[in-house]
Amino acid sequence: MRRILLTNTTLILFGSGLSACASGAGDYAPSRGISDDKILLRAQQENRIVLTFDKDFGELAVLGGKPHAGIIRLVDILPRQQGAVCLQVISLHTEELQKGAIVTATTFRIRIRASSGPDGNP
Repeated sequence: MRRILLTNTTLILFGSGLSACASGAGDYAPSRGISDDKILLRAQQENRIVLTFDKDFGELAVLGGKPHAGIIRLVDILPRQQGAVCLQVISLHTEELQKGAIVTATTFRIRIRASSGPDGNP
């Protein structure tokens, strides 16, 4: 199973159910106190999925051309549901994430932006 890098935002809310997702994914690492650019770089170097609530990571990847190893963005999901949604995204979309997809999940919908490049760039 893929490893996860928690962004500064998800780290703050980690106790809210995301611990189930991170532990279910096998391994996680916090990214406390580092910039978004450095989080993406670290995640790519360590082959980790970035787990975030922040749309800035997708913008950095798509508009900024920053390479990454997959991004999951959780949007408007209740804290008690976040872990389950995260695990569902990973289990249903492992292949896409391995190819550098950006997955945006809400309570009722999952949107996937596939990567067309080998380095996680669309």
